[in-house]
Amino acid sequence: MAGLKRLVTGKVLDVLTDLGQSDTDKYQTFWETYGGLLKEGVAIEQDAPEKLFPLLRFHTDQDPAGWSSLDDYLERADSEQKEIYYFLGDDPSAVRFSPHMDAFRAAGIEVLTLTDPVDPFMLMQLREYQAHPLVNVAEAELPEDKTETPVEDEAPGLDPAAVADLIVRFKSLLGERVSDVRISTRLSQSPARLVDPEGAPDQSVQRVYRLMDKDFEIPKKVLELNPKHPILRRMAALRPADPKFDLAAEQLFENALLVEGLHPDPVSMVGRIQDLIASALGDGEES
Repeated sequence: MAGLKRLVTGKVLDVLTDLGQSDTDKYQTFWETYGGLLKEGVAIEQDAPEKLFPLLRFHTDQDPAGWSSLDDYLERADSEQKEIYYFLGDDPSAVRFSPHMDAFRAAGIEVLTLTDPVDPFMLMQLREYQAHPLVNVAEAELPEDKTETPVEDEAPGLDPAAVADLIVRFKSLLGERVSDVRISTRLSQSPARLVDPEGAPDQSVQRVYRLMDKDFEIPKKVLELNPKHPILRRMAALRPADPKFDLAAEQLFENALLVEGLHPDPVSMVGRIQDLIASALGDGEES
């Protein structure tokens, strides 16, 4: 029976592989109906999950509506690119607003977008494809040839003393809610992001634990700040006693929690947002 099962399974995989190569539209229809089951197959297959990898299809940040195989992704990637980059989020909007994507968007590097609840389980097995490791953009560094920023594109930053003071003020305010506060070199469009501390389980493992164990405690995150962002530069100019600093810092932190899908009570932000609006409008009365 085991031999018959392997024979039938192998034949089905051959037929699906041929369909994916010969009729992409028909295979897309198949994928949209049964793709979740194939992902589950990757997650639970113990003998040779890699046989299913060519059948997988993904949305990417550069083609959010289309479907790409891993081979498609590699064909479009720079010939020197060694990694297959992915973003693990809760929904498509998380991809659009995630600060983790800043550097990759700026560098024009395509990223697989994984927002299906089964994706973290699939990633436990899908570690590499054709000798290209899969790497989470939240934990990745840009390739060396993509890290240089033209001087004319550089935004003015803060001097070292102002940066150090900003970090102290954030640490004092947030206290034990974060494991550290530091400056990021990876952010361009976003003012801040949350990352895992060194030694923490990777993001896919954490998501699996969260889905399987409601009592799983997520490691305290590191808050990274972008000192070139206008919000941070204006915050650094506020005097220590100015309440607007605390309002803005708390909101930046909670925005980062929200983007990561970690905010326990998003509605609680409404009061602070209203305070920030009132502060921005000023205290003057209409004449």
